[in-house]
Amino acid sequence: MRSLFIASVILTSLQTGSVTANQNKEGEQLFALKVRSILESKCFACHGEQGKKVKGELNLTTRADLIKGGETSDDVLVPFHPEKSLLITAIEWKEEDYEMPPKENDRLTEKQIEQVKRWILLGAPWPNEERQKKYILEERSKEQTEDGVLVKTSGGLSDDWTYRRYKPEDIWAFQPLIKPGPSVFRS
Repeated sequence: MRSLFIASVILTSLQTGSVTANQNKEGEQLFALKVRSILESKCFACHGEQGKKVKGELNLTTRADLIKGGETSDDVLVPFHPEKSLLITAIEWKEEDYEMPPKENDRLTEKQIEQVKRWILLGAPWPNEERQKKYILEERSKEQTEDGVLVKTSGGLSDDWTYRRYKPEDIWAFQPLIKPGPSVFRS
């Protein structure tokens, strides 16, 4: 009986550990494939672009700086708790004093907000550059993902252009021709 109890405790702890490892990997992938580019395109110009003054003493270019916070709050990023993270309040425009990005036409989409929330819920992991590149290369090797279909081209001026994805219904012109069978007419 005692050995059965010990075995169940060990099994439970192993299962919990693998879920945590899976969640960490999911969070790292989400950061590398989505959240990093959201921060770069929507936040870094004011909060971390190299060579520029960081506004509000809030640097968003590292996980440690995000957790440290800025001049008005220490709770910018609270790993595992998006509801406690000022970052979410700001990107959702919930408080007038914390509407980020400040221009309405630069606001994040609902999908982007959900991606940031999910990343925080998963512990807000920030993998090193090498792991980020690994996740990006893995994603680029897939012809089709939830983001769409990768169309092989001769390349583009940037990797974002070369590896952009399309909704299948938007690339009908690139599909092989199918010879239709004879039409059936009814009189």
